[in-house]
Amino acid sequence: MNPHIDDIQIWIGKDRLGPRSQSDAAPPILHVIHFMSSGDLPSLGRALRNKYGYGIEGTGFTYPTDLDEDDEEEPFEGVQLHDPFDEMVVTEAQFDALMLKLFDAWIAVSAEHDLDRKPWWPDFLRDVETIRARVATRG
Repeated sequence: MNPHIDDIQIWIGKDRLGPRSQSDAAPPILHVIHFMSSGDLPSLGRALRNKYGYGIEGTGFTYPTDLDEDDEEEPFEGVQLHDPFDEMVVTEAQFDALMLKLFDAWIAVSAEHDLDRKPWWPDFLRDVETIRARVATRG
């Protein structure tokens, strides 16, 4: 069952490691969102812009084009979100919308956490605008 992406809330909180994205989503979406820190933003933005998977320690997302012919995984359409315990597939449109919420949450607190001073910030913003344009064209 696909989640209602429009209903998922994402915000930036703090844990013992510093600022961290938080969500009211269920796993594996919750774990994908929570596991990614501000340091992952440049790689996440680039991965979404180019539609390729990204993950850390078994938590992340995969596009069908990431699979090799030799992989034992079943083919799928959309984007597969996974953590060590769960996996689910959502449409590319749902995934772009979800990740845009995540990126917008980080953009909203960027000055507070000096993210806008990082050398990768302008490239990240360009990647986000590419994703935003994809979401807008899908309506």
